[in-house]
Amino acid sequence: MNIFLDLKKAFDTVDHTILLSKLREYGAEGTSLSWFTSYLTNREQFCYFDGSSSSKSSIKCGIPQGSCLGPLLFILYINDFENCLKRMNPNMYADDTCVNIASDNLKELLTDLENELENISNWMRTNKLSLNASKSEYMVIGHRQQLNRVDDDLPDLVLNNEVIKRVDKTKYLGINIDESLNWKEQYKTIKNKLKGGLSSLRKLKTILPQKKLDQVYKALFESHLRYGDIVLEFSSQHQAVPTAATTDKGKEANCGCQV
Repeated sequence: MNIFLDLKKAFDTVDHTILLSKLREYGAEGTSLSWFTSYLTNREQFCYFDGSSSSKSSIKCGIPQGSCLGPLLFILYINDFENCLKRMNPNMYADDTCVNIASDNLKELLTDLENELENISNWMRTNKLSLNASKSEYMVIGHRQQLNRVDDDLPDLVLNNEVIKRVDKTKYLGINIDESLNWKEQYKTIKNKLKGGLSSLRKLKTILPQKKLDQVYKALFESHLRYGDIVLEFSSQHQAVPTAATTDKGKEANCGCQV
């Protein structure tokens, strides 16, 4: 089972006191800690529009988005999340968090799941973070017979008094995942992107030199083929054929030779 967690206004709700405390635990001290303290505290914000300014208000929480330091500070803020988990395995990329748990025994899985959800709830409460229930979801992964057996036995998944909806497919970090792990949606997405790139390549072939055409090919074709390519190793051969055919057409449009 995978649970995809979405935090509500994640960057805006980072508590400065907690963040500085964690930085201290990670070894920041002296001048470096003073620098971070100065960076985060005694800041004000106001709105300016059409020549008029609002009154200033103190910034008591949150870290700047769109900066190089913002994502790094957030990663350090949530870095200890895995410490609250006993049976689940976390996968974290900035504010995109997925936790998974597996078991051959449904009763044991549900017991462990209830305990782990309580641990997650306590951690979020301690770190003053909130769950965005409308964007959070969970997926039960298995073959069709397994899924049919558990469909009627699964209770509602509740975290922080919010019900998390069950889905049979989702997109995580740009990869389309479905409950049977057959990767049909991922192949479909890649194929559509390659078709768009193929159209652009054919139009640009007559007006761009080969060196520039190679760059376009890498941007519109190779980037989509290489991203998350490891998951496609587990898909069936017949799913890969249409995508491979489109790729060959792209190579032909790029180099002008039959492949």
